[in-house]
Amino acid sequence: MNRRASVAAGLAALVAAAVAAPPATSARAPSAAEGAAIRAKVRQVIPPQDRRAVRITVRVSTVDRRWALARVLPRPGRERQVRPTGVALVQRAGRWRLMALGTTGLGCAMPRRVAVDLLGRAGARRGCGGR
Repeated sequence: MNRRASVAAGLAALVAAAVAAPPATSARAPSAAEGAAIRAKVRQVIPPQDRRAVRITVRVSTVDRRWALARVLPRPGRERQVRPTGVALVQRAGRWRLMALGTTGLGCAMPRRVAVDLLGRAGARRGCGGR
């Protein structure tokens, strides 16, 4: 194999590996105890009539394990009843506390590195008024 062919083969392998690799994410799934506590806290702000209409997903920051992001999503067929929203939480003195609730500005309530970890670069400062 000549040099040009081996460079082309190596480049093709590199491109194939890059396309096949999943996107990098640092946030992790919560432990069973973390997930239960976070979901219980988030349910407190959901109106009782809407609680059966949603599912709550949770991610915990790997940059600072005291921070978490919950997403409140409508169950299939309930999209008109409930709108998707996010909830930023922080654990202080062993209890989860709500820091922000909504569709934008969630990253404004948390340290920048944590916001990037949980929301990605694009969402970290969305709605923060130029911060």
